[in-house]
Amino acid sequence: MICIQTSSVNITLTLFYFSPFLILMFSRRLNRQFRLVYLPLKVVDLMIPYLLVLAYFFGRYYFQINIVPYIVMGISVIGLGSASYQTFVKKELTVYLFLRRWWRYVFIIMLTVHSLIGLVSAWMLYM
Repeated sequence: MICIQTSSVNITLTLFYFSPFLILMFSRRLNRQFRLVYLPLKVVDLMIPYLLVLAYFFGRYYFQINIVPYIVMGISVIGLGSASYQTFVKKELTVYLFLRRWWRYVFIIMLTVHSLIGLVSAWMLYM
């Protein structure tokens, strides 16, 4: 009985882990649907909160810690650094362009963290 529950939990977590990658594979089609209804969104914009929630659950399940505050602090530091660079080095800060660029950085960081969590948790399960 315990083996069945453990394997079903592992299958569920595996599906949740691979779902962002599956969504990314079909992102062009989904982005076209957003344009049809005049939404200025992309799939990656909607995946960031999902990846943050998954980081919370995977961190709590596999590592027994909440890694979300560390991710938020890292993302905030990158935003402050990017805004400071644009303000003091380039001598201009366009808020729209800054937020757009920063949100793309956040997506890259979240996808990297998601991949690393998956690799470490797979290593922990099978070693």
